[in-house]
Amino acid sequence: MVRALSLLLLLAAGAAGARPDDPGPGELFTFDSGDDVEVYDTVRFRLHFARAGAHRVPAADTDTSGVPDHVEALGAIYESVLDRYLELGFLAPLGDNGTDADNDDARFDVYLVDFGLSADGAFTVEGCSGSTCFGYMVQENDFSGYGYPSASYGNRLLASHELFHAVQAAYDHEQGQVIGEGTAVWASEQFDEGLDDYEGYAGYYLDETNLPLDATGGAVVSGRTYGSVIFWQFLTERYGDDAVQRLWAATVDGAGGIADPYWLDVIEGVVGVSFAELFTEFARWTVYTGDRADPSMSFAAGSQLDDVVTTTIELPYTEDSFLVFDAGFQALRADVGGRAQMEAAATGEVDDVRLQLFAVTDDGVLDAVTVEGARGSIDTGTADEVWVQVINTSRAGGAARPGLCIGDAAEVDACLAELSDEPPPDDDPPPAPSCLGCASAGSSAPMMLALVVLRRRRSR
Repeated sequence: MVRALSLLLLLAAGAAGARPDDPGPGELFTFDSGDDVEVYDTVRFRLHFARAGAHRVPAADTDTSGVPDHVEALGAIYESVLDRYLELGFLAPLGDNGTDADNDDARFDVYLVDFGLSADGAFTVEGCSGSTCFGYMVQENDFSGYGYPSASYGNRLLASHELFHAVQAAYDHEQGQVIGEGTAVWASEQFDEGLDDYEGYAGYYLDETNLPLDATGGAVVSGRTYGSVIFWQFLTERYGDDAVQRLWAATVDGAGGIADPYWLDVIEGVVGVSFAELFTEFARWTVYTGDRADPSMSFAAGSQLDDVVTTTIELPYTEDSFLVFDAGFQALRADVGGRAQMEAAATGEVDDVRLQLFAVTDDGVLDAVTVEGARGSIDTGTADEVWVQVINTSRAGGAARPGLCIGDAAEVDACLAELSDEPPPDDDPPPAPSCLGCASAGSSAPMMLALVVLRRRRSR
């Protein structure tokens, strides 16, 4: 089960309105005037709740402490979530007025109000010093009607996801929604592997691999921003449990001598390899998902992820202008048709283009080859299909349109000869397509995108 997209409110410093227990006219997700709002304090958190009215929390108080069990349990969850994030090396979120939340007078505030099924949680930035910000949480009061297995499940999911937005704000809240929502989903998985947001949301990314890694896929917050969790999970499994933490630390203004670092620009220094090597390996990992999962080659939980989207083609294959966006990739698949050896070659705009070939059967992947140069081959004598990934390893260089040839050696030779006779491509950039023409695994329907590339680059 995947929860509805949460609402992330990032208000400009100094522009936030009154708190939810003292609302102004027209503000969203606040208590009603006349509500009797109580507080419950833990060591580092202050929970605000009501016992009556639309925003009332479940009333049960089995330990007769005078505080509803729901509120006490949520307080304990927030404490355990923060303990886990500190264990992973992250900064604690800032409390009131931008001070350390460990200060008793600066507990992190959580307001329990009824979202009316429109969302389920929101972190609101209330003030900033540079890019470092503080704020408070507004969270669904009882999860009635949301379809979660239990209110406890909803509390664990929301507390872990939304609190990580507050952790991010302690580093730099201007890094964009891909790292923002993607690592928040990732953080929930690090807190409790029994939560299923990672497994559920990853498919949104696997459906749109051709878009740039830091593209949102058509909206400021979308399924794809959440689905980028698959990249952050790759980073963790491949480069260590602290890789995401080290990347967030590298985004702080002035880190590494850079006045205003952006995560995609500093990731090479964090992992210690080129982006081309990093992204090519990530693309390879996505092949081992769903029915082709292999924990020895890829994600530990690959069998719980959706299949990566592929486009079915006929061989021999010739394309004079194959579109692939920067930091994006596409996977083509074809029946080998008895060919014992298969080749793929790229020509033209190939400086940042990498190819990977896979020999595939119904039972999984037999072999994988990362091509060195613009042409490579793979043994397909016992394979049913050949898959070819076309990868643009440029971080932000725009779309590439290489010529592409796939077939046996003679077919690729003929294709390259044909493409060499083509006139040079038009230098004008193409309009953003509304359809990438990709049939997904198990589907012949084209993948439609409302806005193909909407990127959340930073601005001051």
